[in-house]
Amino acid sequence: PIYSAIKIKGEPAYKKARRGERVTMPKRVVHIYELELLEWKSPFLTIRVVCSSGTYIRTLGEDIGKVLGTGAYLTKLVRTRVGKFIIEESKRLDELR
Repeated sequence: PIYSAIKIKGEPAYKKARRGERVTMPKRVVHIYELELLEWKSPFLTIRVVCSSGTYIRTLGEDIGKVLGTGAYLTKLVRTRVGKFIIEESKRLDELR
């Protein structure tokens, strides 16, 4: 996405985009290890994705829509794991006080 921290010629893409500059994002290799359909209530899908670091899930949603010829976007994103940190072991803000 053009509003990302990925650097283009040493500057974050979002800074260029905010100035109205045309931003062409470089292609990057990512890995989708698992993609599971959890629910389908037309026109909405709920999926679970296990992927490599650096994967933009919103872009994955758009790409799936392009392949299907329908267009697509995310209405909700829940990150359940980042590295060794998992949501089941997280604390609520009120638990930290």
